[in-house]
Amino acid sequence: METLKSIFNNRELALYFWGLVFVGWFLFHGPVRASVKTLFQTFFHPKLFSSFLVLVASTVALVYLLWQVDYWSVGDLKETITWFFGVALVMFVNSGDAWRKDGYYKKVLKGLFTLTVFLEFLANMYVFPLWVELICFPVVALAVAMKAFSENKDEYKAVERLFNAFLVCYGLTVVGFSLASVFRYKPDLITYSTIHGFLLSPILTVAILPFFYLLALYAAYEFIHCRMRVINDDERLVRYAARKIVQKFHVNLAGLRNWDKRMGVIRVKSKEDINRLLVDE
Repeated sequence: METLKSIFNNRELALYFWGLVFVGWFLFHGPVRASVKTLFQTFFHPKLFSSFLVLVASTVALVYLLWQVDYWSVGDLKETITWFFGVALVMFVNSGDAWRKDGYYKKVLKGLFTLTVFLEFLANMYVFPLWVELICFPVVALAVAMKAFSENKDEYKAVERLFNAFLVCYGLTVVGFSLASVFRYKPDLITYSTIHGFLLSPILTVAILPFFYLLALYAAYEFIHCRMRVINDDERLVRYAARKIVQKFHVNLAGLRNWDKRMGVIRVKSKEDINRLLVDE
């Protein structure tokens, strides 16, 4: 136990404990277990799995570059793994639909430099005793789930306000303890290591964004190509259209998205139709 505490703080231990409990329930609960096979089949689909492997390879290459410039060490492995599963993997899951959302990547970048990010970092500077964290984690997780469930339903607005107030109080309590620790142990808490840990996740996120942009671009071209194959029987015409669309937009994801919205399910009958639609854009 002492070895684990030297690597993970109490909040992380509570997270992993309840995560294992959830995974155990997920695997041994009959109705849920039936969906695991489908989930694995989806994940190991050649296109999806190969994209995931490219993400892993890109992350390894990025870490290697940071190591080369003396900004990454083995001591950063835990934070890097946490970033991969908490940030990179979430963006990977969302990348299939990211191309449909205006300004998606600008919002990601802006989200790295908000007050919320600083408050989360500040909150993580103080952790409660393990037994408190073990109790708090499922309670907070339930509150977050209930708030998410009720926030888009007018009849549950009172419930949303209740759980939102609880989460605000919890967050302010943790931040309050963190601020007290900062003022009490300032020389020990405000160090290069602390600042380094705060900046590592944003640096990794910014550096990996080109990969996710290209992945979203691929998803957009793949979707448009598949839809054209459904509504057009001429395979040669579909291939011609796909080639012309790539030549028109290249890596312009916003232009491709706007063109796709305007085109909808228009059935083209000739190369002239395709050329006209692309010229009119």
